[in-house]
Amino acid sequence: AALMLTVIARSDRRDWYQAPALNIDYRQGLDSGVKGLRIGYSRTLGYARVDLEVSMLVDKGVQAFESLGARVEELDLELEDPIAIMQPLWAVALALAIAPMTATQRALVDPPLLEIAELGFGLSALEYRRVERARDAFARRPCMPDQDYDLLVTPQLAVPAFGAGHEVPPGSKRTRRWEWSPFTYPFNLSQQPAASVPCGFTRDGLPVAMQLVGDKFADARVLQAARAYEGMQP
Repeated sequence: AALMLTVIARSDRRDWYQAPALNIDYRQGLDSGVKGLRIGYSRTLGYARVDLEVSMLVDKGVQAFESLGARVEELDLELEDPIAIMQPLWAVALALAIAPMTATQRALVDPPLLEIAELGFGLSALEYRRVERARDAFARRPCMPDQDYDLLVTPQLAVPAFGAGHEVPPGSKRTRRWEWSPFTYPFNLSQQPAASVPCGFTRDGLPVAMQLVGDKFADARVLQAARAYEGMQP
């Protein structure tokens, strides 16, 4: 991951959004560890419903950072779910992808994705701009709780893996896919770097992961923390 980021972070004149070249090799300092870092741990971000077995495995994973010299503190966050911002952005992106498809191609797309895209087809330019402004307001909030933490840890998904062909786990009383993946899109919106790190297996042998989140542009620190955990739990 560090090697890949080193390559794709380079400037490219074909990219209109490119930033000035930083010439960072993210492999350097990768083994710096997490000693002395202050890590905040939130099980729910204030709004997510998390499977108990997932929560227990992530609890155990977070504790490993203490043995590596980090200070871990549980956070009682009360954030609002930003799905109302994310959903229209998803819908428009899906609509753009589906629009040029033939009827035969559309028949191969998961029906829930087609349903979400319908909102994108009907969104006006003014409505979309309002959503972008809402995203701006969301992202301007402090990226890290209290700005006192070097990293934030959450579960990566709220449930263990479930059977293919289902949008949500059968019998879970969830209705949309973002209800079992509530931890990733907040940081897509805020443009914060995050890494997914495997942290154990359920009783059924299904993998569970925790998410390590850094402040904006703190990609190297996220990779260092992931590397430290990977070295302890290969």
